[in-house]
Amino acid sequence: MDSDFLNRWQQLFYALFCAALMLANVQFLTVNGISNESSSIRLYHFVSAGLVLWMPLAWCLRTLPWTVHVFFITVGISTLAAYSTYGFSGRSILIAYALFMACIGATATHRLGRERVLAAVRHVFTALHFIIVLRVLFYLATAGDVPRAAGGRPDMLFFYAGGNNLESTWLSISVVLFSRSKLFAPLTLSAAFVAVVYGSRTGLLLTGASVGFVLLTSPGRVKWMLRGIVLIAMCVVFLIVSEVGQSIVERFENIGESGEYGSSSRLDMWETAVDAIRINPFGYGIGNSQEVIRQRQSMRVDDINNVHNVFIQMALDGGVQTLVAWLLVIGHLFIRTWKRPVDLAVPGFLIIYLCGSMVQFTGYETFSWLMLGILVADLATAPATVPAQPQATPGGPTTICSRGETHSDSHSRTADSLVKAALIRVERPPQKWTRPER
Repeated sequence: MDSDFLNRWQQLFYALFCAALMLANVQFLTVNGISNESSSIRLYHFVSAGLVLWMPLAWCLRTLPWTVHVFFITVGISTLAAYSTYGFSGRSILIAYALFMACIGATATHRLGRERVLAAVRHVFTALHFIIVLRVLFYLATAGDVPRAAGGRPDMLFFYAGGNNLESTWLSISVVLFSRSKLFAPLTLSAAFVAVVYGSRTGLLLTGASVGFVLLTSPGRVKWMLRGIVLIAMCVVFLIVSEVGQSIVERFENIGESGEYGSSSRLDMWETAVDAIRINPFGYGIGNSQEVIRQRQSMRVDDINNVHNVFIQMALDGGVQTLVAWLLVIGHLFIRTWKRPVDLAVPGFLIIYLCGSMVQFTGYETFSWLMLGILVADLATAPATVPAQPQATPGGPTTICSRGETHSDSHSRTADSLVKAALIRVERPPQKWTRPER
């Protein structure tokens, strides 16, 4: 009875976890209806909150490395101190939600296993690729192009509040998770196709970065991967030279030009943000960066809530001390990953995310902290790498195997198993053959 209840309880957790993952990608569903306003409360916030029923909070806090605790304590204290001077912002809830998603990732890995959790994440991103490509193909077939605003940017209802660029970026980052799947080449083509149609430079560059990471970490699959990459490159070149891909060609040609949306606005924001950090290196509090930039530069920033660079954003919100704590988290995790034999899909996801964080994101994204929690739980169960040592010679010193036993213990266990097998054969009497009666 108890085991059946536990199984049903785990199945309910898995179903709710998958629903939260899918809704985390459908951010236009809010409590106020369909909206892409960044300040709206999303539906996935409520669904993911239900996962707390399965969360062993004390275990999660023990499993998270000390660097993560230092980061959240630092950003929390710095933000509260900044609010006393620069005013309170409701976006401070991002701190608690990021910690919550890290605990959810660790809990899901602990209760369901890493493979099942990653399978759920892959299923969600596969569905997302499929839906977005179908939508783009529909617009291309009916209107010849996706709807665009006056500035040339795609103008439609996107899955993410960040618009077309963020939608393309997450598709590109997700490709890393399929390095051992037959869907790797099709989904890479899907991400490149969407990036070209949307005119997303970040999406196209991160697609290339994902492919490069997979090729570098999967030497045994280079042959078939290269064939797929060549096919993808041919398709991308065809799209770029066609009329559909002219927007991304123009965007690459106009990088840095005055008035060009994207690169010039980012450069202006970064320059203003760095000046603001010099004036106050202790931070302005999460959510106040928009007002800080508005006061210091003439450009309109009403439609942004971040400076499109996680590292500058960390220093702007929580001060230089928060940026140092964030770099400590990154360095510590990758050092631990290097020392332990873990699958590289999750570290690859985080590496490509960090590449994209140079021009995107706020640092408190749902999937980044979820993946961090999965990696932490995986590292907690992965055995430490033990260097290979020569076997002991007769009369010489014994060495330690990877399982923690001596070679002499290992040999004795093998000899015992062979003796038992021989005794079983001896105790079993041979069957005498008799002629069957007619």
